Amino acid sequence: MERSILATELHRPSDVAFAAQRSQLVASQLGIASEPAKAFGKAVRQAARHALAHAGAAKFRLRVSTRAAPPKLEAVVADSPPADRHAPEPPTTAPPAAETDASDLTHLGQGVDAFSIDSQPEGGSVVRLGMVLPTPLAVDQAAFAHWAVPLGRVRESAALGAALRQIAALCRERAGAAERHRELQRELKTLRASHETLSLLAIVASKTDSAVMVMDRQTRVEWVNAGFVRLTGYTPAEVTGFHPADFLHGPQTDAEAASEIAAALAAAKGHSQEVLYYRKGGGTYWASLSITPVFDEDGHLARWICIFSDITRRREAQAALERAREAAEAANRAKSEFLANLSHEIRTPMNAVIGMTELALLTDLTPEQREYLVVAKESAQSLLRLLNEVLDLSKVEAGKIEIDRVEFNLPELLEDTLEA
Repeated sequence: MERSILATELHRPSDVAFAAQRSQLVASQLGIASEPAKAFGKAVRQAARHALAHAGAAKFRLRVSTRAAPPKLEAVVADSPPADRHAPEPPTTAPPAAETDASDLTHLGQGVDAFSIDSQPEGGSVVRLGMVLPTPLAVDQAAFAHWAVPLGRVRESAALGAALRQIAALCRERAGAAERHRELQRELKTLRASHETLSLLAIVASKTDSAVMVMDRQTRVEWVNAGFVRLTGYTPAEVTGFHPADFLHGPQTDAEAASEIAAALAAAKGHSQEVLYYRKGGGTYWASLSITPVFDEDGHLARWICIFSDITRRREAQAALERAREAAEAANRAKSEFLANLSHEIRTPMNAVIGMTELALLTDLTPEQREYLVVAKESAQSLLRLLNEVLDLSKVEAGKIEIDRVEFNLPELLEDTLEA
């Protein structure tokens, strides 16, 4: 395989210098040491001068040949056939006599790795000069195509300008590549952070006692943790691809609660619910369920995260507490009814005592007897008021008490109390 780098025609000494300089430059760029590269350029100059002196014009070609190992850099100088021998302007100086003799070109093989002189069918000769290149080649076909632009410029300034433009383009590409590299580094850092977060979440999900299910957008199970296996008795292979209702619901599961869960899933909304679930062996347990939707960057539903835990003991404790509260309320009602009945039964004989005392006070009594009966009457009235207050306490507990504002004589109340 041959890769062409430069092809031009030689008509004047400046063309010879151009071909020699480009040959040395390419040799250096392809990894050939400085001295061999100079020798290669000198050999090309001598071959080109000889062709220009004897034919008046020549064709020059610089190429890389990889047809055989190792690869070689080849310079081909071909005399123009007789019909093509014309020069736009004669050489300004004649080449040295030693370089005009074709038989004297054989010494060029001493400075290069390969040298040959062949005749062309249409006339003229072809000189081939070759230099072995280091392997492997670090230059591809695209690089040769880029080199062809500046190397093909006859004027040094034009070649330099083209090279500078290529250098500027390469700098821009390198800057863009550096920016892409920085972006990739940032993305890699983000991915590493995400990976660490996911690893941490995976550890948390696998070690938690709560059951964790990851479901797809159609609520089919994709992944479950070890807590799910411990709680339900199902292995991941037994539930993957199924809907949770297919294996968690049973005859005693509340239909209303199941409907609320289904409505939340259909609306793509989060939901919390206490529901009766079934284990693999048929046993039941109460579960505190929390379902959370997960959306992608475009806001579309991607999957569901479902977490639930066993709250059977808490439900049983709540039920026991409810039964105790109801029993306490029943006992309190019985107490209130007892106090109300007791106060009513005691009020009847107290009214009789008060009435008989008042009748006794209407009879002829000594002052001492009257004093005793007055004290007895007032004590009976105090006891009756106390019974009424006990009845009022029952009304307070029943929420039926009524508060009245009344005036009273404090000194008289204290005197009656002390006298009793």
